[in-house]
Amino acid sequence: MERVFQHIELSHSEIEQVCRQYFKNKGFLQHFEILTGGAVNTTFKIFWDDEWFVLRFYVRDKNLASIERQVYQLVQDTVPVPKLLFASSGKEAYPFAIFQFCQSSHIYDIDNTHA
Repeated sequence: MERVFQHIELSHSEIEQVCRQYFKNKGFLQHFEILTGGAVNTTFKIFWDDEWFVLRFYVRDKNLASIERQVYQLVQDTVPVPKLLFASSGKEAYPFAIFQFCQSSHIYDIDNTHA
């Protein structure tokens, strides 16, 4: 998949500040790395207080954070998906969501020959 938008560049302190909306005063950002894939969003794997999470910024469409939260609520008990922990209000320059990190194959990497 070819990227349509460049990744947004954020510093350690900018990512930590954004994540404080969910984590409040618990722990701190120890490490982050950009996750490849996708054509539009910028997604980071973050290590916060000795645990991995995924931080996704919705670059093109501010409504996607809300839509993703609604889809998650519909499928969370039926389809194995990373747990959505927080979705921003959408008033930011780039709305974002924080997910529990799950070590598994990406949907594009799944072998569908047996489907």
